[in-house]
Amino acid sequence: MVKGTGMETERLLGKAAQDPRVAGRVIVAAVQQDLVALSERLAHAVDLAHREPLFEDGRFYGGPTSELLPTARLMNERITATIAAATEELCTVQTTAPTDRSPEVLHRGFARDRELLERGGRVRYLYSGAYLEDPQTFEYVSEFLRAGGEVRVGVRVPRRQVLVDRRNWFVDVTSPETPHSPDAGWHIRDVAPVSWAVDNFSQAWGAALPWSEARARVAGAMSTARQRQILRALEEGLSQQRVADRVHISDRVVNRDLSSLRQALGMTTTTQVLIWWGGTEERLLP
Repeated sequence: MVKGTGMETERLLGKAAQDPRVAGRVIVAAVQQDLVALSERLAHAVDLAHREPLFEDGRFYGGPTSELLPTARLMNERITATIAAATEELCTVQTTAPTDRSPEVLHRGFARDRELLERGGRVRYLYSGAYLEDPQTFEYVSEFLRAGGEVRVGVRVPRRQVLVDRRNWFVDVTSPETPHSPDAGWHIRDVAPVSWAVDNFSQAWGAALPWSEARARVAGAMSTARQRQILRALEEGLSQQRVADRVHISDRVVNRDLSSLRQALGMTTTTQVLIWWGGTEERLLP
């Protein structure tokens, strides 16, 4: 019960029963004080809610078998060393938009992964649909497939990560409040979360399409892979800013992609596009 109401009101009125005007001012002042106190408590609760992602990351990955690698250099060095010692399997997930990568970096990565293939290990890459339209990725994947690797493309894939020998899990730090490099991440060796990650990858892999089949299916589609990513985020009810964050692009690019799709479909509003999206088989494309 908020102070200044009910029995508390009667107490205040009893103290100033001789003058109703005074009683009214006393009650209003008391209620205002209580409202200020309640608003301060509510603000504190909201602040705690905003800290939840940080707490969850720390709770899930914290412990003696989890290590935060705060820079891209440390992440890359640890991943390279772990894969070099691998004997069984390498699984990688790429979800962010493909960017032009140095041919030298790609060559080193391919040589590293091919060595595991030559040692009898299994190497699997799981991509988001955006990689189907990237010429550099196409060349790299073609060579990788010839070497015996496996590549699939999924509609919904897990966050960017690397799994090595089902005992090592490298995953990005994703909380925007985390004061580290955008390429910082965790090296996790605890059995429980690593087993969860392996199972999650296996389910996504089973639902994904082989690279060549995925390329054949998207040929002739009205929408691009990135436009499909945007529409999937919009149908979840995300704001345009959150859509941009989800797809790792700017608001301007979101607007441009939606405008291009409206023109391709002969439509004038995004609502019309979403209605089309709800009934088209392109929803099933990566």
